[in-house]
Amino acid sequence: MSQLRIPSKALKEFERARKAFQSGDMRISAEHLQKAVQIYPDFIEAHNALGLRFLQTGEYLKAVTEHQIALSLDPRNAQTHQDLSLVLLLLNRNQEAEAEARQALDLDPQPPGSRYFLARALIGQGHFTPEAIQLLHQSEHAFPNASLVLAQIHFTEGRTEQVIAALQRYLQAPPDPDNKQKAECWVAQLSQQPIANGCPTEVTRPSFR
Repeated sequence: MSQLRIPSKALKEFERARKAFQSGDMRISAEHLQKAVQIYPDFIEAHNALGLRFLQTGEYLKAVTEHQIALSLDPRNAQTHQDLSLVLLLLNRNQEAEAEARQALDLDPQPPGSRYFLARALIGQGHFTPEAIQLLHQSEHAFPNASLVLAQIHFTEGRTEQVIAALQRYLQAPPDPDNKQKAECWVAQLSQQPIANGCPTEVTRPSFR
């Protein structure tokens, strides 16, 4: 952050927003960030942070607006393109999310987040392409749910061994408790292992959160 041109009052609001975020109060943090950008509308970092606060509070359209403002001020910020891609995914605006994720990867090909969001955007459009599958594999280490998506794709193609392998990779990560039980049940079903209590006896593709 170049602090030389940012008014001290805006910087103070940004710092207050940071402290509120650290204490877990997203709404108070957002309020301080809104004050910061009112004081200094070209405060790129505050717009980016405000976009993330709106994402965390479920105000997705406001998050889109803040990230777009940030990109109008700095169009070559890969992280902002990635963050915007995520918000657009949550709004089911998959084609736009794809464009933002591709832009993020063009600017910085390393982050697994951009790869995962691009894969989800492609799949959201019904494009179960080799590119999408490769992107899921490349982002599994950072996004365990990529393994669940791969398992579901393999299931539709009748590839039982690949389904089990993907689920086992997912279970090696620290998974969501609800998804963990579903994944364990699915592995047991497909492997013809004894079915635990609470697991359906019929082999079906579960719906993960």
